[in-house]
Amino acid sequence: MPLVRRRDLSCRPVGGEVIILDKARGYVHQLNATASYIWNECGEASAADIAARMAARFEATPETVLAEVVDTLSQFEQLGLLVEADPIVESTVEKD
Repeated sequence: MPLVRRRDLSCRPVGGEVIILDKARGYVHQLNATASYIWNECGEASAADIAARMAARFEATPETVLAEVVDTLSQFEQLGLLVEADPIVESTVEKD
C-alpha cells in the first residue's frame, strides 16, 4: 500500500524549505531544500517518479538521485510523517 503524508500535520514553506509541525507527537521538523522537494512530491508519486522529476529539475540522472529519494522517504516514515494510504472504497450503484 502506498505511503502518504499524515493529514494532521501542519506544513509551511519558509525560505525554500518546509517546516512540519507534528502536534500529536510534539515535534517540529525543518526540512532542507532537497527533503522539502521530496516532501512536496510524496504521496502523489512513486520514489522512481520523484527521482525522475528531481533529476530533470537538477540536471542529474534518476539513478543518481533515486537512492537519496528512497532514503529520505524512509526517514519520513521512521519519523511517523508518512502513513499507509486508506484503501479506496468503491460504492456500488444499482443499475436498472
